[in-house]
Amino acid sequence: MSSPKGRGLMQGEGPQLPESSAPLSPPRPRWPGVSTGISAFLKNAWAKEPVLVVSFSVWGLAIIMPMISPYTKYASMINKATPYNYPVPVRDDGNMPDVPSHPQDPLGPSLEWLKNL
Repeated sequence: MSSPKGRGLMQGEGPQLPESSAPLSPPRPRWPGVSTGISAFLKNAWAKEPVLVVSFSVWGLAIIMPMISPYTKYASMINKATPYNYPVPVRDDGNMPDVPSHPQDPLGPSLEWLKNL
C-alpha cells in the first residue's frame, strides 16, 4: 500500500539506511575505557582525600578477606566438630548408651585432622 501520490512507504516498512561499501568493524571493547576512568578517579581521590581512600580500601578488604581466608575454613570445621552442649557428668549404670561413661570419652566428629596440620 502506498500513499496516494506514490511517494510514501509501504505499511510495515521503516526508513532504509544507505548501504556502505566499507566492512563493519568489530565493536570496541568497553573495559579499557572503564579501567582508565576508575584509575583516574582513584588517582584524583587519593590526591584530594587519602584518608577516605584508605578507609574504603580497608573496608573492602574486611568484606573480601573472610571469603578467601583459610582461617575461615578451619574455624568453621572446628566449630562443626565442637559440641554445642557438653554432657553433664553422670554416674553410668550401664543402661545409658547415648551418655559417655566419662566426659572426655570421644563422641561425635573427630579433631584428628587439626592435630595433623
